[in-house]
Amino acid sequence: MRIKKVCKLCIDIGMLVITPMLITFCGFTAYEAVGIALASDVLASAVTAYTYGKNKNLDRSYAPFFQESILGCSADLLARAGVCCF
Repeated sequence: MRIKKVCKLCIDIGMLVITPMLITFCGFTAYEAVGIALASDVLASAVTAYTYGKNKNLDRSYAPFFQESILGCSADLLARAGVCCF
């Protein structure tokens, strides 16, 4: 339970703290700051997934559903953009 709270805190800090700090103190534009914060959010999610996997706290019963959904949406977006045709 403690790991879950720490990982959630790391993800929340990415969007709530990094963006205003980059804009205020580092002079980044809002778009750059949001992009960097989203990248840090992805990194925090990857660390969270690794930590959960290392401690064997993953429930993989929903994995096929999510995988099909992500692949289906990605294929649809690519087809609409004209990048590939199926």
